[in-house]
Amino acid sequence: MDATFRVMIGSDNKITVPSEIVKKLNLKRGDLINVKLNTDGEIIIDMHETLWEKVEQQEKQYGNVSISDKNI
Repeated sequence: MDATFRVMIGSDNKITVPSEIVKKLNLKRGDLINVKLNTDGEIIIDMHETLWEKVEQQEKQYGNVSISDKNI
């Protein structure tokens, strides 16, 4: 999907992410996004990996290390 969005910079030097982008990236309050500015002026926005996505990846790599209440 190619689309163009206008974003205004507020007086506190913050931008508001357009709702179309929020919906497409399934952003929630407090989420982090990565913004990359290429030398040709292209801006790339993608999702920052969440804690639980990282945990899931490490679980696949190293196995489940959960501690049950019985072992505490």
